[in-house]
Amino acid sequence: MKAMLLALALTGCANGVSMNDDERIACRTYGCAVFTEAELRQFGSKVDGAAYLRGWTDAHKQTGKEL
Repeated sequence: MKAMLLALALTGCANGVSMNDDERIACRTYGCAVFTEAELRQFGSKVDGAAYLRGWTDAHKQTGKEL
């Protein structure tokens, strides 16, 4: 969840990016993302996978099971 909030915090109009006038207007109106949708999905999958593994490992430690 924290990672997705960080990704949202990084949205906005980027500096130094070449855009035409229509793209610049759309960026100001609707906002632009620093990451593509595919990059955000890949990042979310990594974060979710790491959190799942951490929870699974912790659950086994709490029940005294060997991994």
